[in-house]
Amino acid sequence: GGGGGGGDGPAWPGLGSKRRSDRYGDFDTPVPGIEAATWATYLTFGWVTPIIQRGYVKALEVGDLWVLPDEMLADVVLKRFEAQWEAEKVRAAAAASGGDGDDGGRAPSLLRTFLRTFWRQIVVTEVYLVLFVAFAFLGPAYFVRRIIEFAQDTGPDRAPWWHGALYVAGLFLNEVLRSTVVAQHWLHAVRIATQVRSMVFVLVYKKAMRLRSLGNFSVGEIVNMSANDGQRFWEAIGFGSFVLAALLSTVCAVSLSVALVGPTALLGSGTFLIFYPAQGLIAKYIAKMRRGAIKVTDQRVRLMNEVLTCIRVVKLYGWERAFSRKVGEIRAQERGFLQKASYLQSANNSVSPTAPVIAAVLTFSLHAALGKDLTPSEAFTVVAIWNALRMSVTILPMAVKNMSESMVGLARASRFLALEERQPFTGRPDDPTV
Repeated sequence: GGGGGGGDGPAWPGLGSKRRSDRYGDFDTPVPGIEAATWATYLTFGWVTPIIQRGYVKALEVGDLWVLPDEMLADVVLKRFEAQWEAEKVRAAAAASGGDGDDGGRAPSLLRTFLRTFWRQIVVTEVYLVLFVAFAFLGPAYFVRRIIEFAQDTGPDRAPWWHGALYVAGLFLNEVLRSTVVAQHWLHAVRIATQVRSMVFVLVYKKAMRLRSLGNFSVGEIVNMSANDGQRFWEAIGFGSFVLAALLSTVCAVSLSVALVGPTALLGSGTFLIFYPAQGLIAKYIAKMRRGAIKVTDQRVRLMNEVLTCIRVVKLYGWERAFSRKVGEIRAQERGFLQKASYLQSANNSVSPTAPVIAAVLTFSLHAALGKDLTPSEAFTVVAIWNALRMSVTILPMAVKNMSESMVGLARASRFLALEERQPFTGRPDDPTV
């Protein structure tokens, strides 16, 4: 009963016997992906709605998911990367032999190769980021100030009411545009990060299959590099651009606050001049902890591989407790590194959001101490400007942490890619029977 019929699910409330599958169409075809989106559905993420609707009707299966466009496929991205990597090795060899004359000797740079591979997508992502910063400060610096000035004006020459309505409408439109561009920034950043992570999986696997020997790397280290370092690259790309956003936001906030209340705003700006170098020191210490944790993690993984490989010998001689204690000691060292980095990161996350508040308090205190006038429109506008920094400053510690950890992974991946490979046979034997 119920009007839904069979496996198509129950009827929608108020729709009589109309089935969900009738409402949302054929379930045997994949859902159209982002490549089929119009500009309106692209900006509003309306292209995601069909798969959400299908997931509400039935459990999603692999065949229901989007068909990835060619530029998102791991093998296509890997070919682009390998072409740039080979070109980078040629440039490095030429520089080492003095062919360039101005570059000096250097090793191939994995970071430079990543940037050359994805530079077009990175540029688009950063354009959205710059627009986000612009809209984030346009609202408080112009519209908020105009609204407060309009509300303060009670004289006979007061502007008509529709001026205030226009300012409110402008502020609303500004916030809509700000939300739109930051969402597009996240979309493009996540697309790049996903391409890099999937490419790293394939790159490490193909390199491991071509190696003459693993050198100083164990199987566990290679697995750790593919899984953990690939995730670190994803996080660095997803959040790393907010380092630029924080710097741009600081420049905008300092410039606008000085233009509004004068040189006294420089005292509040000094808060950020102290804050950002502190971020650099914290990032350096976190990277140091990360390098220590990676060494201990590799040691633990190597020991576990040996135990599992020789488990029969371990069981035969009753060495379970001895190896268990050894693994526990290594794990305690690893946990110590991670705890130190986590405590520092947590403290940094707690202090970072207070920077705009401290800046505003210092600015107003000095302004009042010098006996200068401060109108409500100026005060609220400066507070709004400093608050516009909150998102960038809050994400900055995470961005700095992810960037520092990714640099550790880049160094290890560079050493792995530099290992000697087997040379395949290029000629055929003369004897046809061989």
